[in-house]
Amino acid sequence: MSVRFDTAAPGEGIEVKCSLENGKAFLEWYFHYENDDPGQGYFVKLRMLDREGHPVLECFQQTKEEEPLQSVLLHPFLWQGTENPYLYRLEAAIYSQEGRQADRCVRLLSLYILEEIPGKGIMLNGEVFHPRTVRYELPEGIDTAEGQQCLVQDLQLIRELGANGVYLEKTEGRNRAFAQICERLGLLVWSGVNSMQEECGKTLLCEGKTGCLSWPGKNPESLPRFREDLMRRNGTFTSQYYKYRAKWSKTPFVYIVPESIRQQDNGSFSVSVYSNCKKVALYSGGILYEFQSGREEFVFRGITVKGPCLVLTAEAEESAQSLSVHKTFTKSSLFHDI
Repeated sequence: MSVRFDTAAPGEGIEVKCSLENGKAFLEWYFHYENDDPGQGYFVKLRMLDREGHPVLECFQQTKEEEPLQSVLLHPFLWQGTENPYLYRLEAAIYSQEGRQADRCVRLLSLYILEEIPGKGIMLNGEVFHPRTVRYELPEGIDTAEGQQCLVQDLQLIRELGANGVYLEKTEGRNRAFAQICERLGLLVWSGVNSMQEECGKTLLCEGKTGCLSWPGKNPESLPRFREDLMRRNGTFTSQYYKYRAKWSKTPFVYIVPESIRQQDNGSFSVSVYSNCKKVALYSGGILYEFQSGREEFVFRGITVKGPCLVLTAEAEESAQSLSVHKTFTKSSLFHDI
């Protein structure tokens, strides 16, 4: 009888539960096999390797053993979301007593603890965690090379936005590769509306409970939708994308919102600028118009234009963006649909 890991089980057959204490990771390993009775004369050899390929942990256990295999990892590198999505390499193999390899599993492994603590909120590895989440629906043809490429590009854009998680719209038939890509990018995957809090009132997830996390908020409908709210059908960003980027991203940027341009009664113009910087300078026709301090949205008013075009440039820190609009086009019905 051949013994194989149950790849449909949590952790693709190698499930690990993690607890942290005094700079140590206490790990419990649960092995799932396709056959409920894996038989006699087989054992599992498990290894963990760091990013550089150095072995940091090695374990052995007979397949017939019902108790979990316990191990301790000193000074573990924890998965910390987008800040540092550290992943170990996990190698596990089943051997017969003659040394013949019956099965092998290799995958990346993240170690982290996500908790919801009354009075403190959501904690990731003991630190306060603020979910910045985008609603996402898997693209068509997810199993094709083109679908995979589209998926990776979408998730990279979501990460650049400053999000740290995605709310999966439809979980039926979800692809395992999706969770793996999110893990590599430091994104948590959420789904559902049930509270994540367990009876202990604390632990939400230890590595090994694969799949989606239950969304901690009451109304996922309020989350921005990637394709409808943040991306247009032609693949360009909406102004909402930059609005959320101003709230979430740490990479300095400025964006002049085209549809915010309004001509006032006295003939001057007003415009809004999104930025995650504390100070923004606006230039009109290449000449400094105004310097503002604030957060996220900066509104400039009373901009006078002598020529036929409104020529604006916004600058913050080392980033800048320019926008030119003919004054007659600002009166067109097409302008506010761009």
